[in-house]
Amino acid sequence: MKTLQDLFLQNGKSFENRKALQIFRDGAYQSYTYGQYLDYALKLGSFLRGLGYEKGEKVGILGNNTPEWAMVYAACMLQGFIAVPIDRLLGIREIVHIINDSDMRGIFAEGKFYEDVAGAKKEMPALKDLYELNPMGETGFYSLFEKTREIPPLPDIDPEDPAVFLYTSGTTGKTKGVILTHKNLVSNLLAIRERLQIQPEDNLLSILPLHHAYEGTAGFLTPIFSGSLITFSPSLANRDIVKAMAETKVTKMVGVPLVFEKMYNSIQANISKLPPVRKALVKTLFLAARIRRLFDKSLNGTKGIFKPLLEKAGFQNIDFFVAGGAALPPHINKFFFLLGIPIIQGYGLTETSPVLSAVDFRDIDFYSVGRPLEGVKVRIYNPDETGVGEIVVRGDNIMKGYYKEPGKTAEVLKQGWFYTGDYGFIDKKGRINIKGRLKNVIVSSGGKNIYPEEIEEILIQCPYIEEVLVVGQDHPEAIIFPNYEKMEEWAGEHNIKELDDEKMKELLKHEIEKLNNHLAQYKRVRKITLRHEEFPKTSTRKIKRYLFMGDSAGSEE
Repeated sequence: MKTLQDLFLQNGKSFENRKALQIFRDGAYQSYTYGQYLDYALKLGSFLRGLGYEKGEKVGILGNNTPEWAMVYAACMLQGFIAVPIDRLLGIREIVHIINDSDMRGIFAEGKFYEDVAGAKKEMPALKDLYELNPMGETGFYSLFEKTREIPPLPDIDPEDPAVFLYTSGTTGKTKGVILTHKNLVSNLLAIRERLQIQPEDNLLSILPLHHAYEGTAGFLTPIFSGSLITFSPSLANRDIVKAMAETKVTKMVGVPLVFEKMYNSIQANISKLPPVRKALVKTLFLAARIRRLFDKSLNGTKGIFKPLLEKAGFQNIDFFVAGGAALPPHINKFFFLLGIPIIQGYGLTETSPVLSAVDFRDIDFYSVGRPLEGVKVRIYNPDETGVGEIVVRGDNIMKGYYKEPGKTAEVLKQGWFYTGDYGFIDKKGRINIKGRLKNVIVSSGGKNIYPEEIEEILIQCPYIEEVLVVGQDHPEAIIFPNYEKMEEWAGEHNIKELDDEKMKELLKHEIEKLNNHLAQYKRVRKITLRHEEFPKTSTRKIKRYLFMGDSAGSEE
């Protein structure tokens, strides 16, 4: 397999009768086999070819995670069109910019997005075609090609041909079109499957937006490559995720730290509400699990102990979770490991297709992001006395460049090496350890580097903090969105009738003083600011840091 055309053709035939995609609609799960998936994608591609679309044409996809989204993507890969997935959370101005910048000829958009693009059509002179991504109705998705009979010969595709343009705004505020080739993506698929051992029998729950490089490769193309089933979750809501897991017997899921933090908080909240006797029993079970883990390192070592809890949470069939996009607090990883469900941390960027490294589930590690994947070379550029420097990488998964941006491409691609903009070090076992973004580093008055992400990992352990962002000039300052539920509980326990900002800050300062003991003197938080609403986030639930500090370069994934 050298191209994504090969992928969809081969697996459409090899796994013809195996389920590929499923989604909950109209009270039941609707599924498509690999054979049906390939058939629909070929017919859609033939329909576009009949309209004059040629290899290299750009086709946009804008909508929720659905089988129809996946079919447009597959049609593009089969015909040599360049897919341009668009973030559904962007405003119409940003969407118009991407459509114009990419030289897009046609776009498939769902519901409200279709109406928004149609309303702004005059601002996009090069856009010729706008199609409904909705499955239903006379003008719906399937009506476009349901009468297609003739399938013309597929074009020859070179591994170096562009496959997708991914526009990254992310946490940086800058929009750049990342060009990923067929070779980029195929090399990453081979390496991911080798590290994670995804099997045809697996059922992966897709919860993150498909336009994103992380979900697009790890949560969509990897299971397709492996002949697995993809179940599309209705939303990122914890109840929908748990419901889908239990009903469809999900075995693995790709997520971001915030998803696992919400799961952790939900389980802890349920435990806190138990009667004293049952709560004591749960504590005893966790103690037993810790002891058991000393002698049994297998993935299922403690699953039997927590069987009722796992069943209630919908986790009974889960082998492991995969976390990426940001740092996962170690205490959450350790908690799930005790339950018998490790969380595999990975690391990468859109420009690297995206995965660079991942922890091996046979050698669980709570602090690093694992060893580089097969075919990925990593070195540390300009390390300091502790070995920390910029992470630079090379391999077949490195992007071709930024579309129409040779200057920006040259800034990050130098002699075949991609400069990630991340600071970190490689430990004695060859594992990558991330310290933070280069542009986020706070330099103390004494010349010491302070990594905000490292401090945030510690502060988020405070039960009274829901979200936190660390910024500053020469010393760290914390902007905190409190956990109001926990704050109210504390107020009730201390007979405080009016919980104002001053009392909340007083409590937080007290808690942070205790956490500061885990940090060197120059890293300790000296000032806190309260927020009364959640931080603005990207579609993968990362805080838009650039809104609270100087602009940051590169794409964080």
